[in-house]
Amino acid sequence: MGEVASSVGSRAASSPVPSAPTEQPRMTGTILVVEDDAAIADVLDEVLRDFGYEVRVVSTGAETLPAMLERRPDLVLMDLTLPDVDGLELTRQLRSDPRWNSIPVIALTARDRVDDRVVGLREGLDDYLTKPFNIAELIARLDANLRRSLRELHVSPLTLLPGNRAIEMALARRLTTGEDFAVCYLDVNNFKPYNDTYGFAAGDQIIRGLADIIQREIASTRDGFPGHIGGDDFVVVLAPDEAEPFCRRVLRAFDLLVKRSYRPEDLERGSVEAEDRAGNKKTFELMGLAIAVVLQTNRRFKHIGELSRAAAEIKSYLKRRGGSHYMIERRGTGHRDHPAGP
Repeated sequence: MGEVASSVGSRAASSPVPSAPTEQPRMTGTILVVEDDAAIADVLDEVLRDFGYEVRVVSTGAETLPAMLERRPDLVLMDLTLPDVDGLELTRQLRSDPRWNSIPVIALTARDRVDDRVVGLREGLDDYLTKPFNIAELIARLDANLRRSLRELHVSPLTLLPGNRAIEMALARRLTTGEDFAVCYLDVNNFKPYNDTYGFAAGDQIIRGLADIIQREIASTRDGFPGHIGGDDFVVVLAPDEAEPFCRRVLRAFDLLVKRSYRPEDLERGSVEAEDRAGNKKTFELMGLAIAVVLQTNRRFKHIGELSRAAAEIKSYLKRRGGSHYMIERRGTGHRDHPAGP
C-alpha cells in the first residue's frame, strides 16, 4: 500500500474545505490521480471534485497509460510508492513519450529529504507535495502548475511570445468588447532563401531578433499585444493611432538587423543564390519585412476570420513588392503603401 497522508485520512473529522482563492480565476481541468491507498484516493476524488476538477482515479502504474489514452489529463497527481512500479520510473516513461511529456506531474510522497526532491525534479517531476498535506496547499499547487502549463501551451517555444491560441483569445476579447484597435500582421520576405543559405541557427536568430524588436517597440504603446503565429509570421494588436509609428520603428530596426545578418559580399550584391520551392537555382533579394495593418473601427469586423482575410489581401500585395513596406487598410480610403524609412 502507498504512503499514508494522515491529515486527509479522516475527511469527516477535518475542518471545512477552504474556499477557492479569489485573487486568481479558478482553474479547471482533468486530474488523473494515481494512488493505491483507497482512503486517500477517495478523499482526493471528493476534494478535487468539490473544487470543480474532473477526476479519474487509478491505483497502479499499469492502469495509468490506458487511462491517459482514454482521456488525456491536464495534470497527473501521483503517489511515488505504487504496488507495481516506482513513481519515478513511471514519470520517466511519461517524459520519454512525446504524447505525455508536456503534462505536469505532481508527486504525492512521504519522502521529504532534499536529495529525494532533487532526484525527482531531475527525473521530470514538476512539483512535490509531501504527505501528510494540507488541502489548501494541494489546490494551490494544482492551480499554479495548471496555470503555468496553460501559459506554456500558449507560448511560442522559439520566441516566448504568445502563440496562436493566445492571439485568438486577444482578438476575440477585443471584438467582443467592441473597442477600436489595429492588427499588424508581420511577415519576413525572402526568409527561406536566407535560412537555406545561412542555416537554421542563423534563421532562428532572425526570428528571435524580430521578436525582440517587436517587444521593444511595443513597450511604449498603451495596451499593445505581441504574438508569434509561427515561423516568420507575427501579429501585433494595438491602438489604431499607434499602428503607423509602430510600423515605422519596426521597419527601421529590422533594416539594421538585416544589415548585421548577411556576409559583406551578399550585402554589396543585394542578393543571395538559393533554390526556390521547385528546386530551381534562383537569385533572391535580401530579406525585407511586410506589415499588413487592418483597422477595426465601429465594430466593422465581426469575427477573426474577417480580419485575417482583409490582412491576407494586403500581405499578398506586399510580398509581391518585396523589400520592406507597411500598408494600412482603411475603410473608405483604400490602401496606402509605405516603404521602409523615416
